[in-house]
Amino acid sequence: MCFFTDIHLTFLMQWVPLYPLMGLYTLGILGSWFDVSPHWSLLIAGCVVIMQLELLVICFMKKHQAISIISRSYALPKYMEYTYNIMCILSIPSGGLYFNSIRMPKDEQWQFIGRIVPQYYNQFQSLPNFDVYEKNSRFYVIFGCFGFLVISITVSLIFLILSIFRMMRKLKIQISAMSFQRHAEAIRSLTVQSATCLFCLAPPVLLSVFVYFEVENSQILTELCIVWIGSHSSINMCGLLIFFDPYRSFILKEFRR
Repeated sequence: MCFFTDIHLTFLMQWVPLYPLMGLYTLGILGSWFDVSPHWSLLIAGCVVIMQLELLVICFMKKHQAISIISRSYALPKYMEYTYNIMCILSIPSGGLYFNSIRMPKDEQWQFIGRIVPQYYNQFQSLPNFDVYEKNSRFYVIFGCFGFLVISITVSLIFLILSIFRMMRKLKIQISAMSFQRHAEAIRSLTVQSATCLFCLAPPVLLSVFVYFEVENSQILTELCIVWIGSHSSINMCGLLIFFDPYRSFILKEFRR
């Protein structure tokens, strides 16, 4: 998911905000070669990023359950695990269908542009493809659901990490040093990647704030957020190099060949 996110945001879709409207047009393979609308490109990007976060939580849950079996403590109820898995399965298509429902037909978009920013009407005609959105109650529902999802995932990750660390203190005296080291490395890897994902989830949150409150200099702030999102894998790699010894050893071994 991390790899596909980078491919999508660098080659398949490169988005350009359309300030002062809430909209965008895209460059890249999907828009230039296949005439895929920015709306669908944005929808794919959102689904992939959310899926990446949900899969990280599932990885933590699996690791939590494995350690709880060994330590015989703090196991999550099965119904909680099944409920979360079902929510992950349903959240992507349901959220995608709702987001698709807020898209205006192209003729309504032209009417909206002529009504809100008539001075830019001719410039919009020169764009190969674009999508603009009207800030209405349905769009605010999207913001609210997105905020709730981010908070839920963050709280879930924090709860699982703290619970795993608590079990690891107990586990240290029950298993061999080598087995403990393997568990600790797996947890450290997941923790670094989760922290990176949450760090790179900040730009979409900031974008929502800029759009909602119509912050001054939103254009440049939005472009900075887009650069921030695109640096996801680089930040992830740097985090693993700093905090994850096996990854650092592997990279050094490859460079020494």
